[in-house]
Amino acid sequence: GNSAVQRELLKVVSSVALKGSEFSDEFGENKLFNALFEGRGISPKIEVICGNIFLSYFNNLVKFLKETKKKKESNEIFTNEQQIEFENRFIQSISTIKAFGCMSEHWFNRDQYVEKYAMHKQIIPLIHINCKVSLNCSNRIELRETETIHEFQDVVLYALGELAINDQALEYLMEQQNVIIEHIAPIINSFSTKSIITSTSLKIENQIPSRNVVIGAIHLLQPLLKDNPTLCKQVQYYPGLGTSIVSLTNFIGMKTDKQRNCSKSAQIRKWSSQCIEWMRKYDKSILLTMISEWNYLAVNITSVACAGGNEIEDPQIIEEGLRSILEIYECLRNGNKEYSEQPSMLREVQIEVEEEGAIEDIEANLYHSTVMDDQVQWLTEKCLNKMINQEIY
Repeated sequence: GNSAVQRELLKVVSSVALKGSEFSDEFGENKLFNALFEGRGISPKIEVICGNIFLSYFNNLVKFLKETKKKKESNEIFTNEQQIEFENRFIQSISTIKAFGCMSEHWFNRDQYVEKYAMHKQIIPLIHINCKVSLNCSNRIELRETETIHEFQDVVLYALGELAINDQALEYLMEQQNVIIEHIAPIINSFSTKSIITSTSLKIENQIPSRNVVIGAIHLLQPLLKDNPTLCKQVQYYPGLGTSIVSLTNFIGMKTDKQRNCSKSAQIRKWSSQCIEWMRKYDKSILLTMISEWNYLAVNITSVACAGGNEIEDPQIIEEGLRSILEIYECLRNGNKEYSEQPSMLREVQIEVEEEGAIEDIEANLYHSTVMDDQVQWLTEKCLNKMINQEIY
């Protein structure tokens, strides 16, 4: 058919996917998109058109970036006009890849993009844009650091994370898991509240995580860790990464957030928590590392604290935080099958609790609304009983 008509059709379908993503729930269901296409993704004819256009687009984009890399390596000077054209190309790419990621949220589209078009193989080279110089990556594509480039990286990682839900794509990505981890770990670390590089004792202060940046990286990491003990161990010992993932389990949105942003915050918490669960599955003693090195206690105390009422008051988040605190005390006090009781660590935990005024923060949840059908008050009482009656010895 007419290529111009096909591009317009893609714009229409992409617009529906993008608009629908604003109404996605915490499970990532694009309700508007599903409703318009009867729960089956896009129709076969439209799917073929969109798939072919996406495939051609990604091929041309990768080719364009490789040519740009060669020009830079040959010290070719870019004119202002070329730079503007370059920026515009990336602005267009962001909306296209974002639409692709949103459309991939539907299982039918995702499976088609992977199994029919192998889109994951077309997108994976894009993770090399501005990767860390210290990696000495031969595929590194160096571009000027701008907000446009950062947003481009975000949508690329998110799209890969969606495709990784498909088993065939996941198998391919796992073959390159070491490269992927080396590229996404710095992104996750960069947006944790504090990353400590233990090998050099250097503390790096960073900004609070931006959900729009970190969501793609954590989204891609989660499926890679599933049933993968080798990678779980690698992530555990990557400097600062464990601390960063734990901090993201407490990623809390604000009451004023739009629905889509609240959904993204919930997804970050869910995916980072799942990353921790995969690591705990293959290392039963990792809880001690989480407590002593990854700020696990502080993160969970923050989860249940009533900080001026500006965070979303989600009973599920509060309950999970309280259960985690109870688990910390139980394991340190009584031990488990993997290790004996840890009196010295328990003493350090109790000192931290008292110095930070954690008991007062948790105590506020005794006034949690009883109208809501949850266990917040009951868990708060249990938690306070453990903390208050714990002697420092």
